[in-house]
Amino acid sequence: MKRAPLLLVALLLLGIVPIQELELVSKSSSTNSNSGFSEVPTWRVGDKWLYSGLFDAETLIRENGVSASVGEIQGDAEMVVLEILTMQIENQSTLVYKTRMTAEFDKNGVDLDGYSGDLFIDYEFTEFTRVSDLATIKSDLALQIQFKALGFINIDVADIVLHNTYAPPKEVYDFPMRLGERWFDNYSQETTWTGSSDYISPLPADESGSEQSYFGVTQIGAPINDRGQTITYGGCSNSFEVTGWDDAGAEASYRWWCPDIRNHAWLHEESEGLTLDFRIRTYSPVASTGVDAYSNPGIRNEGIQVDLEFPLFSLDTNMSVWANTSTSFAGQNMEFRHERTGFSSTVPIDGNGSAHLIIDSGNALDASWTSTDHSSHGIIAWISSAGIIGDSTLTLDENVVALDLMAVADRALIERNRSGSVTELNDLTGWNVIPSDILRMELPIMNRGITSSAAATVETTDPSGNVLSHLIPSLSSLEQTTVEIFWTVPESADIGNSTVSWKVIPGALNSNDADSGNDDASLIIFIGRTPEVVLRNHSAVLTQDNLLIDASASFDADGGQVWCSFYIEYDDGVKQKNVWSEVWTSDCILNWTWIDDGDYSVLITVVDEERDFSQLEDTASIINRPPQVKIIASRTTASSFGTISLLAVANDSDSEDPWPGVVDIHWPDAQCEEGWYTHQCTVTWDEEGLRRYTAVATDDDGASNETIIDLFYSNIAPFDLEIGIWTDDEILQTDQQGVYHVMEDSEFWLVGEADDSLNDLETLEHSWSLTDNADFISSTSGQRSLMKTSWSQSGEHNITLRVVDDDGLFTEAKILVEVQNVAPTITRLSDPLPIAEGQLLKLDAEVNDTSSDRESLVSCWDLDPGIDKDGVGGADDDCDIIGVELEWSWQDEGVHSVVLHVMDNDGARSNQVINITVLNQAPKIRVSIPEQILTSQLIELDASATSDSQNDLPGLVFMWDLDADVDSNGDGDAGNDVDEMGMKINKRWRTAGEYHIVLRVADEDKKNPAIKEMTIFVVDDDGGLLDAVSSQVVGPDASILVQILAAIVGLLIIAFTVSRFRPKQDIQQWVDDDQTAISGGMAPELLQSNPSHSPPEYAFPEKQVVQQEVEQPTSLANLLDGLDI
Repeated sequence: MKRAPLLLVALLLLGIVPIQELELVSKSSSTNSNSGFSEVPTWRVGDKWLYSGLFDAETLIRENGVSASVGEIQGDAEMVVLEILTMQIENQSTLVYKTRMTAEFDKNGVDLDGYSGDLFIDYEFTEFTRVSDLATIKSDLALQIQFKALGFINIDVADIVLHNTYAPPKEVYDFPMRLGERWFDNYSQETTWTGSSDYISPLPADESGSEQSYFGVTQIGAPINDRGQTITYGGCSNSFEVTGWDDAGAEASYRWWCPDIRNHAWLHEESEGLTLDFRIRTYSPVASTGVDAYSNPGIRNEGIQVDLEFPLFSLDTNMSVWANTSTSFAGQNMEFRHERTGFSSTVPIDGNGSAHLIIDSGNALDASWTSTDHSSHGIIAWISSAGIIGDSTLTLDENVVALDLMAVADRALIERNRSGSVTELNDLTGWNVIPSDILRMELPIMNRGITSSAAATVETTDPSGNVLSHLIPSLSSLEQTTVEIFWTVPESADIGNSTVSWKVIPGALNSNDADSGNDDASLIIFIGRTPEVVLRNHSAVLTQDNLLIDASASFDADGGQVWCSFYIEYDDGVKQKNVWSEVWTSDCILNWTWIDDGDYSVLITVVDEERDFSQLEDTASIINRPPQVKIIASRTTASSFGTISLLAVANDSDSEDPWPGVVDIHWPDAQCEEGWYTHQCTVTWDEEGLRRYTAVATDDDGASNETIIDLFYSNIAPFDLEIGIWTDDEILQTDQQGVYHVMEDSEFWLVGEADDSLNDLETLEHSWSLTDNADFISSTSGQRSLMKTSWSQSGEHNITLRVVDDDGLFTEAKILVEVQNVAPTITRLSDPLPIAEGQLLKLDAEVNDTSSDRESLVSCWDLDPGIDKDGVGGADDDCDIIGVELEWSWQDEGVHSVVLHVMDNDGARSNQVINITVLNQAPKIRVSIPEQILTSQLIELDASATSDSQNDLPGLVFMWDLDADVDSNGDGDAGNDVDEMGMKINKRWRTAGEYHIVLRVADEDKKNPAIKEMTIFVVDDDGGLLDAVSSQVVGPDASILVQILAAIVGLLIIAFTVSRFRPKQDIQQWVDDDQTAISGGMAPELLQSNPSHSPPEYAFPEKQVVQQEVEQPTSLANLLDGLDI
């Protein structure tokens, strides 16, 4: 809010309640080492806070010379949460609190415009606040003020509404707040006024512009200031003091945030001469037990606790979020919202009152910038049906580490004591000192890791080279501590830079410190000198003459530019009393005029680039002068018989009467319509040429002065041309730059008017040029013309009206019309029902625009808005498919966003995001098992025919439990073993019997694998010698020597029998979801056959023992947790 609105608010709030004595003092400058932090609170509809407020506009009123009583204004105001609603903020659906603060005040003995009376005020302040971080979105201040005096004087001082909008929302707090944190808040503010005021008119013009605020947490504890003043509320012992600084680093405000009452407990702000101070009196939360409105907020009966997997997280990473509430909400829906990324999802509440969700942390920045993290965003969980909200802050960092002790230069603070005047220096003010300054330095160290540090050592070096060692305690994640050193600037110190530095020495207990490069920090302290004031002599001047006060020779011994402040005493011209005004100049030269004679004080302050200053008091002597008179003519030329109004403006600088004094005006040679003695004289003349008029001014002392004016009467060109643009029923208004704004293809009436001498009005010819360099089109004759037109091309069009009189003299007037392109529109598309992986989706959209743009519309679909494929614009404006129709399929499970955007020939765009939910399909298991299985026979189990979606097949994981009735890994659960892994496995059973086999196949949904249960039958192999030999040739008991001998014998046999025997193929059968496993066994005739005699001993090689490591079977849960799928 700028100076004019502040002045208006101050004037309108002057008389809120009877004045009481309450001294405004600054905040306490003590420090606090409390290491706690404050999370973002949650409010409920019906929560109430009662504040005692104070307004002090003494400085603002005095500097603006307003005639009104001035004093401190006190009263109570109640703030209530009205509703929780959803708004579109920065193109994202956002939960918002709507609050209202109301008060009704009356005050006796108010002095307003010379009357003493009573003031009656209705005050209402409505604010919309973002739930996730309590940032202010917009506010409306409504004031109805009436003044009554003497029983019959009623003045409607104001019935106005002040609207403020912030984009992005204004973040005064940066949750979670910790001691020592500082942040910058960048936003645009738009201020508009509506309503009326009999006291101040017109209302201030609407304003908009960029703003930047600086805030930081400076201490933790009970709210208190330097004078020991506190709040009356009994709680809030763990409050956070949030200090605000201006661009120059000077303290502009402070507020105490109280987690107990979920709001600020104390707000103090000074801006443009207006001081505001609000302190909490009572807090009455709804749905709570144990509440004492004056000291204890009690406990909410129901609530939601939001827990993050880690409060500090890396960018673009999946993270778990839990929302815990009472079991009474089991089965209801819990909505999770990460609004900065546009994420929202609903999850059913489990029977234990808990809901869980995995979300993407994202990479979005916030408006409150700090040097120690990437951004912070509120994660919300709420039950809309119950109006209950839970909130927790996610802090993002590009490099999340376990431990990182770092020295933080931009959070350092130096308290400078200069001859008893204590000033706080910070990163904004600069570190500027002069000899003899006593410095107390607070040098910060913080832990940027996610785990706590052990105690460590900090080594400091002051500008004199003195080295000190300091012990610092253990620091939790993102916690800060400071070490304190003192240094007095030597009297003999040279002009220039000096350095104070500090270094963290982590020590052996902090050996995992991630970044040793940030262990050191330093501040460059500039040692300078105060500037010298050099004032040139000046003489006395008459009232109303400029007095040149020249301090331009002032200089700064340490170099650089200087600025000057002139604090000037002068007569206010209203109540004949002296007031003061301050003027800043960059050249240290001031021209000032006084309206009354006398000696006036001027205090000159010279300030250098380091904000050091020196002062000198000067006296301006002003001499009395005779009355002054000046004639002002409504116009200096006129056509014959034209009328000219003359106004004699006069004043008497030394008059005892109210300004401008009593001055009589006499017109000795004019035939004034108003008479001979008058200030206003209306004259006419029926001849051409020069005509001289004289005005004689006489003051209350009889002194006279006169002045003359010459007027010329002749034929003149048309004048006072005016152009307006009308719709069928109303006139269009221009913006603050005088530009008309119309929409493309809309029809309007151009209306032109002109004035001239009476005998020329009816013959005036009007012609129009409708755009730059266009030919003029003749319209109508007379004083007024009309023309209907429209524009199909957007952009600026200069409209020219030319009016010509019967003598050929013409005048032109121009207006600028900005034709605004109408952006195309998209008929809203709802998100389609979920589809399966690979399923074809068809979407058909409808787009529209104005008539001249419809044929040129270009519609595109961006199938992957997270990737900027064409390198032009943003990531969500690629043109993957052209046209309004979309046919596409997705192979991956999840929610896939597509963006439909349409652009006209002016580049205007509209877009809509459609979310497509693609559901995962579990694998379909198919297994191949031999038809007959014998003991000691090595068989192959083949699941290669298992099917799934195209993208899932390469990542399938096969887990075999080859005896589901046996607990292989000894964990007490026979159903979770994983004996083998792989699509195909080989297995040999030594013992005949029935075996229960379970195959689990997992795709990317590893917690829900497909399961296939099978039963096989293994029968004894009574093959005798043949089987014994075969076991030595193949399988895990095979002998290398036997294998060599078997190979030789085999070759000989093959040589004789290759033509007579053909190999027998294995008989297999597929087992899929619709079949059962085939149990196998040996044929009966094979079971009855025996070898005729035993083999010779040389057929058996010497026994060899193979040493191998036995691998303990693992569990299914451990295996699934280890899979990266």
